[in-house]
Amino acid sequence: MKEKICKKLKELATKPVRRIDWSGERWFVRRYKQGLALGWIIYFLLREELVKEILRPVSSYLMNFSCIQWFYVNRLAFLLVFTFLLSLMKSIFSILRRYKFIRYSLLDEDAYPEYDFPFQEDLVSFLNQKEGRGRNIFWLDGAWGSGKTHFIRTFFENQLYKPREIYYISCFGIRTREQAEKVLIDEIEQHSTFGSLDHIPVVSSLVKWSYKILGLDLMKKHSIVIFDDLERVAYSEKKGDSQEEYTDSPEDYNDLLGFIDHLANHRNQKVLVLMNKEDMGNTYQKIVEEKFKPTVATIPDQDKIIELVVERYCDELFVREFLTELFKLLSCWNPVNLREIQNSIEQFRIIFGQKGSYDIVVLDILNKWSNLREFLFDYDAEVRNKVLYSPYYQVTYSADYLIYEFEQRISLDNGLDEENLRRWYDKLLMHYQKLMVILWRKGYRTLNWHYDIRAIEVGEETKMYTIPKYSSLILEMLLVEIYYDLHDDKLKQNYRLERDIEELEHRKYQLLSHLKPTIKINGKQLGSLFTADELESYQDNHFNGGNAVRVRHLKDWQAYFASQTNEGGTP
Repeated sequence: MKEKICKKLKELATKPVRRIDWSGERWFVRRYKQGLALGWIIYFLLREELVKEILRPVSSYLMNFSCIQWFYVNRLAFLLVFTFLLSLMKSIFSILRRYKFIRYSLLDEDAYPEYDFPFQEDLVSFLNQKEGRGRNIFWLDGAWGSGKTHFIRTFFENQLYKPREIYYISCFGIRTREQAEKVLIDEIEQHSTFGSLDHIPVVSSLVKWSYKILGLDLMKKHSIVIFDDLERVAYSEKKGDSQEEYTDSPEDYNDLLGFIDHLANHRNQKVLVLMNKEDMGNTYQKIVEEKFKPTVATIPDQDKIIELVVERYCDELFVREFLTELFKLLSCWNPVNLREIQNSIEQFRIIFGQKGSYDIVVLDILNKWSNLREFLFDYDAEVRNKVLYSPYYQVTYSADYLIYEFEQRISLDNGLDEENLRRWYDKLLMHYQKLMVILWRKGYRTLNWHYDIRAIEVGEETKMYTIPKYSSLILEMLLVEIYYDLHDDKLKQNYRLERDIEELEHRKYQLLSHLKPTIKINGKQLGSLFTADELESYQDNHFNGGNAVRVRHLKDWQAYFASQTNEGGTP
């Protein structure tokens, strides 16, 4: 309780110096301007006879209080003093900015090691230089998922001062200059002092009318306009029935790029353009390069950043590989806080020093992340009710079905279009599989991730299990071993299973889905478990349909099926 109270008091104490949002002003500055604007509105309203008449009963009552009466009598003087103080503060700020006492600065290297790259230095240099025709646009390129937007927000949020007004425009869904201009005017209105008073009915209507009439003329001097997701303008919309007709059309960008040029070179405003130029295809070469001749800064994708941070702080090979793939996997859901990487490395170092083993810390770190628990256990009842650790299910029906169900349940509510959704899903599976490879080859073959209600709620429970000789997981262990032997091209002539393989009748289709028909277990080819009729039926249902993609060695089974059915007998 004491800690909660202290935390709350600390939040209240720091609130006045926080930014209302990443592009906004400090809390106390914003509230000062709003209060002053509201004060002037009330002052002029009270000069109207109609308003005086309506408020007469209330004012008569309030005037009985001497302090209120004193403030009312001196209202103009108070407003002038507070207005003068605001003007003085702005003048001092402008002078300090003019003589470069107030400048943009790099993010703290220790707090944000992921941004310790040349692209940030280029941005700071651009923001601090004086406006000039032909040098008012900063182009930041990065692959999808590289964290361009997150970096920009983090950068401006952590600046001590706000030298310029910041307006943000997402290009997603924008097709015309008029649409972009409307979004920008809305931004200008929301950032203005009077615009923030839109909860007042009469004031709101007047403000919206004035901004609609005056438009961009109300934009402050020395502003920054950010255009995000430039590649997602019009070409992202389907233009026909075939996949080929998703290609970009340079003319789709003419309006928006013309507007960017207008702001930068005619209104002399700083413009930041965030894009993935690879997704812009012809447009980038034909319009951006030819017209703007840009100098493009590139932000590494998040995977690269994770690699560099892990390498910087960790020397041990297994820990480095494990954490690299783990955080790449976690980054598929949310941007990674790289301080968590440092904490995990330190955790490995401490636990290994105490125990001489990585077993406990591996399980502890994996259990820490709710996204992983949900990914592994939230989609299939069979998996959910077992004590298991996923390497045993890497190439089994359960994992295959789990992943299939997971894919089916993916919703478009996250704002990704179909192409990016597929890209995200492929990336997730790639890092998941690589993580499993690292753990398997390190020898973590008898570790189980214990699933129960407490593990979900607490997230701290770690357990180790030994696999009984006749456990149902024995087959899973064998399948995983065969899978990695196939992967490494080190297939054995015969594999041993401490059970009669023919007892696994209900699981034999798992074998077909994951392994080659010529592989021998207990001296028997896997293909020999199937009759010709079964293979024919399976071919109709899996080989020739959409489910064929779930048969890992499809061509081998097709060839085996053909050879057996041509003989007309039982394999």
